[in-house]
Amino acid sequence: ATPLRRFERPDGTVMHAELRVGDVVLMMGQVGEDGEPVPSHLHLYVPDVDRVFARAVENGGTVVQEPTRQRDDPDRRGGVTGPGGNTWWFATQMEPGEP
Repeated sequence: ATPLRRFERPDGTVMHAELRVGDVVLMMGQVGEDGEPVPSHLHLYVPDVDRVFARAVENGGTVVQEPTRQRDDPDRRGGVTGPGGNTWWFATQMEPGEP
């Protein structure tokens, strides 16, 4: 991802951030003092699921599912849970016959 913008609160936590992943802009932020955190699942299509998955694990992600392709599914998909409790799913669409 390429960082685009970041707005911080006085205490240094992220109020709002934007990242570019391919042609997609992803916006996110941390919960403020009065907010209740709500974990979410995010799904991103990427050119190389194995590379992105490995990088996510290297940067502290907890493995939910190693990149695999399920029967009759064109996606090779893997997931990690990040330090904020969100689960990130990464997938690459494969050609028929690819593992």
